[in-house]
Amino acid sequence: MERIFWAECPHCRGRFYCNHGEMRHAGVELECPFCAAKFLPEQAAALDERTEAPADAGGRERTK
Repeated sequence: MERIFWAECPHCRGRFYCNHGEMRHAGVELECPFCAAKFLPEQAAALDERTEAPADAGGRERTK
């Protein structure tokens, strides 16, 4: 199973997942699929490095 991490956008609070190996510690900016904001993983409102989706994330849904 490919390792992923979940990021929460600091601007709109949308949650989305990213490839851990390619993006988590590579200094690559993430782009939110909901509002197009760009930020580093360290700037995320929240990070979840579990391999399974958080129960409330619904895959790619925006949180409230």
